[in-house]
Amino acid sequence: MPEPSPLSDLVPCLPFPRDELRSQVRDQLASFAPPLRLIAEELTTECSTIDFVAVDPDGRCAALLLAGEGECREALTRSLAARAWLTRHARHWAKLAPGLELQPDASAFAILLCPSLHPETIAAAEGLARKSFGSSGCAACARATGISS
Repeated sequence: MPEPSPLSDLVPCLPFPRDELRSQVRDQLASFAPPLRLIAEELTTECSTIDFVAVDPDGRCAALLLAGEGECREALTRSLAARAWLTRHARHWAKLAPGLELQPDASAFAILLCPSLHPETIAAAEGLARKSFGSSGCAACARATGISS
């Protein structure tokens, strides 16, 4: 008799409502690699809104952006803009709020969380991290359990 597949117990699920996903991401920031400490939510910049701004143990700012199904291409552009904005403004934040423990001259990084990633988005993020920004990286893409608007 054949053994049952370990995948046979999986149950498909619908995407989480955006607010529930935001709550789950917020609760798990400390378990990210590197661990992140939340310093701002829904930060509006000149261009868009950054879902979460966090700081890593080295004092680098992280922009975390949530994207729904089919939004990964646009969200990659938003994550690059968020990274650039945070890099420009970290110096000011470090002066105004020393308790945030930011490194004023460190480049920020971005993390894009979405339910699926288009191969083109993955290739673009990898290419940017390798060629444009060297080892500092520009964007990390990750699959979130699911997001609905």
